[in-house]
Amino acid sequence: IALSLGVTIALLSHASAHWIFADLLTGSPDAAVANRDAVRYILDYTPVLDVTSSDITCNRLPRGFSNTTVAIEAGANVGFRSVFSDRDKPEPIWHPGPLSFYLGRVPPGQTAKTWDGKGENWFKISEQTATSNFGSFAGWPASHKSDLFATIPRSTPSGEYLLRIEHIAIHNPSAPQFYVSCAQIEVTNGGAGNPSPLVSIPGYIKPNDPAFDIDFLHDTSVTSWKVPGASSIWQG
Repeated sequence: IALSLGVTIALLSHASAHWIFADLLTGSPDAAVANRDAVRYILDYTPVLDVTSSDITCNRLPRGFSNTTVAIEAGANVGFRSVFSDRDKPEPIWHPGPLSFYLGRVPPGQTAKTWDGKGENWFKISEQTATSNFGSFAGWPASHKSDLFATIPRSTPSGEYLLRIEHIAIHNPSAPQFYVSCAQIEVTNGGAGNPSPLVSIPGYIKPNDPAFDIDFLHDTSVTSWKVPGASSIWQG
């Protein structure tokens, strides 16, 4: 079937599309409020490729950390919006791969405005991944969406955190692309939970992890796959 030039260009554009998680979203998904001030400003839409680099924590940050921290109640919805390079309009996710949310507890003596994310303080609170159709965009829940949400577990202890979103594009075997961003938040009205397992970022994924060697777009034999990173999700 012949494709029009316009359709062909659009497909090629989306095939190479990159994005930035630039806005923190709070409130219900159907009426979310966007806040850009609390999100650490990312250099550009180029993905992070080296899981051992400090950039894997919150991406490349030419302006350093934000001066804003947003209060979010434990048990509330929270999310990020992906935008294109001009940061003016939403840009849906156009690469297959899993989406995860992590919380990093700010260490004593620091704040969300000063912490660089180092240390074994991170835990995963949400994971959206394929359970079938690994070679199809339709199999990955985050595909073609620009507003992505999770829930702060109700028993999360009150205090300041970095909220980190991570989308891993797995369309190129052995060359995963990491789209990450961090927002500075304060969890309020929290509980007495004990988040686990705790990981360090970098350190949570080993270089050359064999999980990324699979050619998902062509290997139809894949029936299950574990997302690299924290070994389980803490739900409170």
